[in-house]
Amino acid sequence: MVLLLVTPKQAWATPVLTQTGFDQMIRDLAGGEDDERETQSEAIRGVTVITFEGELDRGALSLLRRAVGEAKQRRDALVIELDTPGGRVDLMWQLSSAIFDAREDGLRVVAWVAPKALSAGALVAMSCEMLLMRPDGQIGAALPIVSVPTGVEAVEEKFLSVARSGFRSVAERTARPTGLAEGMVDPSLEVLWVEVDGFRRVVTGEEWDTLRLEGSPVKKIDVIASRGRLVALTTDEALEYRLADDEVASLAELMTVHLSLPADAEVTRVEESRAEELASLLDSLAPLLLILGITLAYIELKTPGLGIAAVLSLACFGALLFGRYLVGLAGIEHFLVMGLGAVLIAVELFLVPGTLWPGIVGAVLVVAGLIWSQLGPGLPLAHEFDRQLALQAAFRTSLWGAVGFVLSVGLSFILPKTPLYSRMAVAPTDTGPTFGSAVGGGPVGARPGDLVGLLGRASTDLRPVGHVQLDGQGIADFEAWAVGGTLERGQRLRVIGTEGGRLRVEGVEGVEGVEGVEDVEDVDTKEASA
Repeated sequence: MVLLLVTPKQAWATPVLTQTGFDQMIRDLAGGEDDERETQSEAIRGVTVITFEGELDRGALSLLRRAVGEAKQRRDALVIELDTPGGRVDLMWQLSSAIFDAREDGLRVVAWVAPKALSAGALVAMSCEMLLMRPDGQIGAALPIVSVPTGVEAVEEKFLSVARSGFRSVAERTARPTGLAEGMVDPSLEVLWVEVDGFRRVVTGEEWDTLRLEGSPVKKIDVIASRGRLVALTTDEALEYRLADDEVASLAELMTVHLSLPADAEVTRVEESRAEELASLLDSLAPLLLILGITLAYIELKTPGLGIAAVLSLACFGALLFGRYLVGLAGIEHFLVMGLGAVLIAVELFLVPGTLWPGIVGAVLVVAGLIWSQLGPGLPLAHEFDRQLALQAAFRTSLWGAVGFVLSVGLSFILPKTPLYSRMAVAPTDTGPTFGSAVGGGPVGARPGDLVGLLGRASTDLRPVGHVQLDGQGIADFEAWAVGGTLERGQRLRVIGTEGGRLRVEGVEGVEGVEGVEDVEDVDTKEASA
């Protein structure tokens, strides 16, 4: 049995010990320091260092995952050097989850606040096995905010409650004061430094009131954060209130004192790659890419046969998924889900229009793929903050999708009146350019209403969109939509209406063309011989 004697001043000035630190202290007192240094040096060969500087973005997540892999390969400890004001809430949870996953795999992860870990950075630091701070360090102030037209404002209570429980959960998993963690997020909490039964600890105002009602011997030492203020601590305060493990001025000190490595141990710095920089850029453009992708797809549906809008829409969705692929969130399974959804939508539009279920299932798969690709491989829903990530991803996707839909509907009224659109597609009203003049080669003055009821032939396959030639209209090609399925090239048809600037046609059997009208094959032969 070992009896430890320290003065009260020494006891409360000493940071709370993790299990590793307590074992180390016992070994030092017993004279086993040299043996322990040798054992740890065999287990850890060096350190892999990454730096989170500035606002956290998707590149940080990719950098962390890459550094974890390299550190495991080299049998290093991973040191995360933090100098950040924070970042997005969903990214904060993903970084924290990645750190816990690495720790569960046996990797030692150390946070070094040099000099600040604010907002999302505070949770990243608390997720690590060891939290060390530079003498001029700062940590805390993690109130979730949202951007509004007038600036920024705090989130609603339901979102604040989720963030508070998430911070508390991380503090519990790492044996740090939960009151400090919650106070970083919620300014309505009062956070106190008290003495209970001779031991000092952090409590919230509610816990303080409960202790007093129970008649416990309690004494208020200090107010860490009054109501209306967030917990934000300096290095000395973080040490006093037992959030941080120690003060460290340099990386060399961190390695020799806390990792028991020799001064000449190998240090590998992992820097952000160009791919991660590209991923950060694409992530910042993600809302715009999704909105544009939806808008362009809608334009293509309203003007089928153009192809340009479809290609651009696919490019937007491809860039969106590629950015998530670069940071390790999207994998082959996400591409397959969204690809299958796109195929089903195409089947609904071009092969079996009006069936509905292929289009509905396809749309669900595309939306599910967009949400899933923000969460990472597998279905990470084991922890509460994983489930909150899924809800946030669904909310963002729905919001951006709604914006894209509203923009699409607005453009559907504006675009047909623009000169560019008139040159690209047939005007949808009787007051616009004539069908014949839109394509060329036919009589000018043939308006949509004049063509209803005319017979003709398909000059291309209609699946269900293509081009037709009408009896009495020369060799002019008209863009048309086959109602109820597809029409083969050369098949006879009848115009039954107009929609969106296109003819709506249906196939007819046993009806020959009027005298003087050439078959499609004859026209092609003459054009070829010319």
